[in-house]
Amino acid sequence: MTDDRSLERAARSWLEDGPAEAPDRAVEAALLQIQTTTQERDWHVPWRKRPMTQNARLLAGVAAIAILLVAGSLLLRPGSNTGVGVSSPTTTASPSATPMASAAASPPAALSLSATFTSARHGYSVHYPSSWTVKDATKPWSAIGQNNWGSGINDELSSSRARFSGASQPLAKGQTADQWMTAYANGVATSSWATVTIGGQAGKITYDGGPAAGGTVAPGGVMFDAVAVVGGRAYNFNMDGIVDRKTFEAFLATVVFDPGSAFVVPPTTQPLSRTRRTGGSSRRPPRGRLAVPGRRRPIQWSTCSPIRRIQCGRS
Repeated sequence: MTDDRSLERAARSWLEDGPAEAPDRAVEAALLQIQTTTQERDWHVPWRKRPMTQNARLLAGVAAIAILLVAGSLLLRPGSNTGVGVSSPTTTASPSATPMASAAASPPAALSLSATFTSARHGYSVHYPSSWTVKDATKPWSAIGQNNWGSGINDELSSSRARFSGASQPLAKGQTADQWMTAYANGVATSSWATVTIGGQAGKITYDGGPAAGGTVAPGGVMFDAVAVVGGRAYNFNMDGIVDRKTFEAFLATVVFDPGSAFVVPPTTQPLSRTRRTGGSSRRPPRGRLAVPGRRRPIQWSTCSPIRRIQCGRS
């Protein structure tokens, strides 16, 4: 005859073959399932009023523990989406994932730099993919910080995924290369900039693969920025979109500097005027007319001197 101790030893021996304890998540799920599952009474079968024996209670406890262990093993099984009372987390593609993550996961393919662009305004040339769109600069770069994308100051070579921009400006009278770079840094320590070779000249990486600013050709992409001072001119090259530093340096390696060919902004000239002094006071002739002694009619002259004909729209 089996006594309580024999049954207890048998149950303990059976339990030692498996896990010693169920995971918390399985226990909580089982308890939640028990609490939330309604039990309907079968009106055709009366409730058993006979009290359970100690052996029956022990068997019921062993059965409950076995259920918990089985449920725990199902929950922890790799690749299982089965849950007890709770939904197991599944990995799904987030619709708000930014293109930057895609760019980091799949670096851009190497580009064939088979075409050559020559900037008539900024004094340099660079190789680029022949399928890219070219947009020449239409304005001079007169002040640091104004050469934003789409401003007309930069030469812009672009595709739907990447863009290379370039611009230059002459150094101010008496200004050194270090002074210009300090002004360009706008408070950032230039000693933190990495060195890069641009067209055989030493340059600096001022922005190294951080998130691209607003107006980028490929939202969610990155940006690189570099500067160099050659022949009295400061050059700025920029690349944004789905690019990496290797691609940026490939463009910079093809740059050829020609500062002497850069477009020089004509200085602002004032119309020539002569004055006659009488008794210590000066009198200016009417605007657009030059009074010449001995002539009855003053000489007509144009406010567009030869050096300003480009601004006046004349050939």
